[in-house]
Amino acid sequence: QGHYVKAPIISRMYQELSSGLLGFHNAVMVQTTPFPFPFAQVISLTIFVLMVTFPLVAARYIEDFVLASLFTWGSTFGYFLLCEVACEMEQPFGRDGSDLPLVGYQVDFDRSVSMLVG
Repeated sequence: QGHYVKAPIISRMYQELSSGLLGFHNAVMVQTTPFPFPFAQVISLTIFVLMVTFPLVAARYIEDFVLASLFTWGSTFGYFLLCEVACEMEQPFGRDGSDLPLVGYQVDFDRSVSMLVG
């Protein structure tokens, strides 16, 4: 008699389940591996040094005060924004507005598996 579902479809189902489990384990690894604290402190220190020294360099090489101020503000603000985005991406799982919608991903995966089986 055999199975009601053909062998290639069952094989593909197990392949997709394996891919989903691998993705889950990768997400757990991202969640549980902490960002090195000394590296985070070095990044904060370099941004502070940039905020102190960059206006001096800009004042030296850009003669217009307004242009030097805008260039300094834009550059240091850009580096600060990059640091903040990196801090937000460090913990992508949670309940913040910018976190990944894991429940929706799981519901979509469950629907796909149930459509494949059922």
